[in-house]
Amino acid sequence: MSFESDIKKIRKRYMRDLTDATEATLFYLTEQVIKGTPVDTGRAKANWQATINRPANGTVTSNDTSGRDSSGKTGKDAQVVITNAVGKVYHLTNNVPYIGILEFVPNYSKQMPHGWVRKAVKKFKKVYRQNLKAVGL
Repeated sequence: MSFESDIKKIRKRYMRDLTDATEATLFYLTEQVIKGTPVDTGRAKANWQATINRPANGTVTSNDTSGRDSSGKTGKDAQVVITNAVGKVYHLTNNVPYIGILEFVPNYSKQMPHGWVRKAVKKFKKVYRQNLKAVGL
């Protein structure tokens, strides 16, 4: 083995570990945001849209939250987007007109009286560090 091939192997392993940690962190953040969304009709929860490089436009017309399991975890669509998001700009968008009210107006929702998105984003750096450490970086 040459020095060059050793470096290539190290780089490949490093990139794989970095990708794994990034995907795990994005999945955690997405899961926390969707899971934390207050539910009345289910429309707000159903309207979280994961996309790459540009935010989603429009809203989902149904209240169907079947893209998530019974605990409210993210579905397959978000996982596919996250898997392809590393190295790109990841967007988690909700375009229902009242999503800002749910997040920012104190006590508007009894389920999440002080918002949930800001709390999830605030944990991002800590969770990312933990995921990097878990893969040995």
